[in-house]
Amino acid sequence: MSKIMQEAAEQQQQGRGNANNKFVIENSHVVDLIASDSRRNDKPISGRVSLDIKTKRKTNSITKQRISDLFLYFPNTLYDLRLSLSVELPNELNDAAFEIFKKRVSMEREKERISYIHQATFTRVDLTKIKEKNNRIPKYELELEINTNALLRSMDNVMDDPLYYVDLLYVAIWAFSNNPRKEIDSERYYKSNGDGHLFSFSDNKDEDIILSLVIPCYNETQRLKVMLLEAIEYLTTQTENTDLQKKFEIIIVDDGSSDGTAEYALSLGDELDLSLHQLKVVQLAKNRGKGGAVTHGIKYASGSYVIFADADGASRFSDISKLFKAMKRVDGNEPNKIPAVAIGSRAHMVNTDAVVKRAFIRNVLMYGFHTLVYVFGIRDIKDTQCGFKLFNKAATDLIFPHMHTEGWIFDLEVLMLAKRQNIHIDEVPISWHEVDGSKMELARDSVKMAIDLVVIRMAYILVLHQLRQLFGSSKYVSMVNSVGLFYQLRPVYLRGAMGLTKPKYNISNGIRQVEPYFENISTTVKSRWLNRTVLDILATEFRSFDASEYRRRMRNNEITVIHRLKLTKKERKSRRESGILDDTVRIGFPEIMNYQLKDNDIIERIEHIHERSVIDIRLEDIEVIHEDNELLVVNKPSGIPIHPVQNYFYNSFVRILEIEGWPGKASDNVILRPCHRLDKLTSGVCIFAKSAKSARQIQMQIQDRNVEKVYLARVCGRFPEDEEGIECLDDVVVVDTKKGMKDGIMRKPAKTLFKFVKYNKELNQSIVMCFPKTGRTHQIRIHLRNLKHPIVNDPLYGPNGLMKLEHGFDPNKVSEEYFNKIKSIADTNRQSSETDVRCDTCDSKLYTPLVKENMVMYLHAFKYRLGEVDGWVYQTSWPKWSEI
Repeated sequence: MSKIMQEAAEQQQQGRGNANNKFVIENSHVVDLIASDSRRNDKPISGRVSLDIKTKRKTNSITKQRISDLFLYFPNTLYDLRLSLSVELPNELNDAAFEIFKKRVSMEREKERISYIHQATFTRVDLTKIKEKNNRIPKYELELEINTNALLRSMDNVMDDPLYYVDLLYVAIWAFSNNPRKEIDSERYYKSNGDGHLFSFSDNKDEDIILSLVIPCYNETQRLKVMLLEAIEYLTTQTENTDLQKKFEIIIVDDGSSDGTAEYALSLGDELDLSLHQLKVVQLAKNRGKGGAVTHGIKYASGSYVIFADADGASRFSDISKLFKAMKRVDGNEPNKIPAVAIGSRAHMVNTDAVVKRAFIRNVLMYGFHTLVYVFGIRDIKDTQCGFKLFNKAATDLIFPHMHTEGWIFDLEVLMLAKRQNIHIDEVPISWHEVDGSKMELARDSVKMAIDLVVIRMAYILVLHQLRQLFGSSKYVSMVNSVGLFYQLRPVYLRGAMGLTKPKYNISNGIRQVEPYFENISTTVKSRWLNRTVLDILATEFRSFDASEYRRRMRNNEITVIHRLKLTKKERKSRRESGILDDTVRIGFPEIMNYQLKDNDIIERIEHIHERSVIDIRLEDIEVIHEDNELLVVNKPSGIPIHPVQNYFYNSFVRILEIEGWPGKASDNVILRPCHRLDKLTSGVCIFAKSAKSARQIQMQIQDRNVEKVYLARVCGRFPEDEEGIECLDDVVVVDTKKGMKDGIMRKPAKTLFKFVKYNKELNQSIVMCFPKTGRTHQIRIHLRNLKHPIVNDPLYGPNGLMKLEHGFDPNKVSEEYFNKIKSIADTNRQSSETDVRCDTCDSKLYTPLVKENMVMYLHAFKYRLGEVDGWVYQTSWPKWSEI
């Protein structure tokens, strides 16, 4: 810390007398005396007086109220984090008041601090080392402080209004969030070498272009030529794709340069003998920043693939071949269908001279920035800022229309948008070297990047960009400052923040289908998978593809494993010093082919998801049994799983309700939490909680068997009429053939009471009321089968079901012969559910169309009741099939 302060002091000394120096660097060494003053709105308020370490004079006196804390615990790292939002108000103490204050001091601590102060906006960033009395282990703080006069005046109200805390956070992030400048008419045109006319981007799109190279430039007459020479030489001589030698374009975005960069670029086009429209130079009327320039260039790129590269030539351009190789493993040379991103990485160079020989303060800021990226940004990408990134057309269409950030930190927003949309990102090591003439001002831009990073992350969490689109531009600032309205409108956009994007449903003949979509799936290894190969697990547990297809995907790195290393403290510290911020490694081809899975491993795979079809439900047909601020109780139709499971996500009942609503739905920001389980084919009472607390309460009541459950079933034969009912105490034996003989047989004790309701002689079928006393999987269905009165249309345990008694099933014993017989039938049925038609995108077999009648089972959850007197009761109408 002392070395940082020494360098900061030198920089400050050098900056004196410079009228354009908007940043001031200060350092301080103080002792803090802290006393608890009072509590207001259940939040503690403390007083703090800071004394100079040498003179013991008061340097600062404040009253502080902490609004919120977020604790981040990292079990396998050296450090934990606490993110705090606090309000601090000046509170000057005279000598008498200070003497009284000292008697109430409860904590004393020493602070060494370096501060970057932006004078124009009254904003400062403090990096502080804290030593508490009687605690030898220091703590470190990175603090952003905003202290404009208007904000300080508003704080007097904040401390008395608890509802204003959240609103304050929204307004603060709103004020700092980026609002991209709209392009003007002249920026929709470009010039090309050999012709002085302006050409319209929209009128000169060439669909045959394979690669668009976008180069953002700001005063680059000294460095641009070297970069262009290298790029053109590679593109015109490479042999991996001979069509590319002519089918490329270079878009140079002159970002408000003052040194004639645009004219110089056009002269280079003539010098390098580029054809008309092969070089396109667009001039931005006013500097937008690197992010704004890149976004503008990519917006008008024609290529199936687009790469942006820095004008300094620090990255070796021929390494684009590595990016292309990684890209095509994902999109299979179909850039318009499967979105993919490949980015250059310098992470492997951390300990090389290119980094080690940098100034000490530059490396400190680099490691600090990487830590912030780890906390607020993206943890599985080690180099987010390399100016060498390749996108295919499908990815640019999904990412860049939603960009907001225009400064240096824009790379983070690009990658965040890709992650939010499950776009595959490959990080590829490339060659890189330091180049003189950087446009970045170290102190100013480092602080701004840190602030922007936090703001970007918070803006997406708080869905501010969606709100900005609603309000429009600056003319609505006064309305935004009406915080109450701002806070009320925010929930409308929570769905986007949670990633619950609306799927594309196709509904036909009463069947609801979801259009296929891409998903990046992460699966944590289960205990029964340990020491087995990845291929073995995929082929037996995930049967979307056969083993040969999984091998192909593993060779293409579409399937990888994230393995967490077991490191000593010394090894972990060494990795941190080398800039490696996590303890994981990604295992890909060829190592993955024989890799045996370990505890805590994560299998990652890119899947083109084909969800199974379900019965369609229309909003007006949903029977709402009860709704209040805490619960929603509805009558679930048969043929839809309650919650997301394998092959059903958007086609789960909870997701359909959240996306399409229900009769009388009053709010759009409701997250529903299923409180109990019903089989996909079972209809009836379905209880959803609107908060985690309510969900836990209902779940505990059910688990403690305080809730009476009553079901209706339509069964084969005449069920015995007995006033006391018929009780079945058979163990419930569930067979899962996918898990094998050892793990696929589950036996649990169970108890169900059955009472006769009515009988139809012509059908030879009965309606039975069922009272399950335990809550086992398939309990009612299995007990009815064992009583030789199976549910009429039960596809598993019914008269024609896979596990009917006629197959030689002994309820008390599952032999290996019986298990293999069931497994063979199940495999045959599974294969019959697939067609010979394959998906054009992923080549997987498509499911056979489902018939609505086959998705209904005559088992219905009729009533759920808590207690006899003071409890609740939720009951549906009788199902139509019970009218026999």
